[in-house]
Amino acid sequence: MVYWNPEIDDFICGKCNQHIPCEELAEKLKYELDLVDSRLTEIPDWVFTKTYLTEIDLSAEPSDSFHYPFINRISVISEKIGRLVNLEEFNIAGNAIQKIPKGFGKLQKLTFVTFGDNYLTEFPQAVLHLKKLENLNLYRNSINSLPSSIEVLKGLRVLSLGRNKLRQLPSEIGNLRNLEILILSDNILESLPEEIGLLTNLTTLNVSYNKLKTLPRKVVFLPNLKDLTVYGNYTLESPPGEVAEEGIKAVRDWFNKFGDKPVN
Repeated sequence: MVYWNPEIDDFICGKCNQHIPCEELAEKLKYELDLVDSRLTEIPDWVFTKTYLTEIDLSAEPSDSFHYPFINRISVISEKIGRLVNLEEFNIAGNAIQKIPKGFGKLQKLTFVTFGDNYLTEFPQAVLHLKKLENLNLYRNSINSLPSSIEVLKGLRVLSLGRNKLRQLPSEIGNLRNLEILILSDNILESLPEEIGLLTNLTTLNVSYNKLKTLPRKVVFLPNLKDLTVYGNYTLESPPGEVAEEGIKAVRDWFNKFGDKPVN
């Protein structure tokens, strides 16, 4: 059996532990580091020497019974992460991260970042320095607010904030004009800012299981919106909850019929 050893960027024979030459394939593999469920409690120091890396996957899958004995439980990201300046994708979902270091903001080539299913209580400020970022996943943390400066992430196309503790959104979220997918399900939102109605490229909006009372008309009639998920907002009045659960067409029909007028 031959296996790839990412620490030394080489193929090793599982029986004799000898190097197996395959330079062409090794050259292709060395840029992507897969350490999913490798029983890690910290990121190994040797990782930070691989400054040519373009992708790192350190995620964990604790709900997978096969993976469970080997899951990663990384709690800290070292400032040394800032050395990996060629990274384009970074995934550390399912670990125990509580804070993102300032050095993370040095990774200017990042387009895809997943911090989902960790223990973050604040929006990671370092992310605001990532000008090329297109996909940011913060699903299933304990973040209770977003900074108004989130508007600097002009290139964002996907923003996942489901299962956090958000009570409100800054109006500046409306300046993320390239946003196509916005996931806000399972928070504590009582309202949506009208400025979401400026996100003309938005195709998917999920605000299920919040505490919304109304949906802004501008949001409902966004020109490219195809998927609007609103169910589980038991306080919803405009439109009524039973209408919202029928989908975007029913919601738009309701607004066309009743507008912003109260319904008895």
